[in-house]
Amino acid sequence: MSKKIFTDEQVNILKQHIYIEKVTCKSITYKNEFKKLAVEKYKQGLTPRQIFRFANFDIKIIGYKRMKSSIDRWRKISNRVEGYVDLRRKNGS
Repeated sequence: MSKKIFTDEQVNILKQHIYIEKVTCKSITYKNEFKKLAVEKYKQGLTPRQIFRFANFDIKIIGYKRMKSSIDRWRKISNRVEGYVDLRRKNGS
């Protein structure tokens, strides 16, 4: 989890984005649709910054480190049998 804390204004901006499932002052949960799109675009050679900009995110709010680590994580889980399912939520953790 990132150390960056979002302001109430930033949370409200992020909540309105079509690819956001949930957002708090400390975390963002993206929709699986965006995770798949991001991995696909990364495989096509786009950088994390380009991918998030392509999806109309305010990259100043999200921050580069969060963008990069998210895409790295999604690339790993895209190869799982379960796909993009959040196993923590599925198992009730």
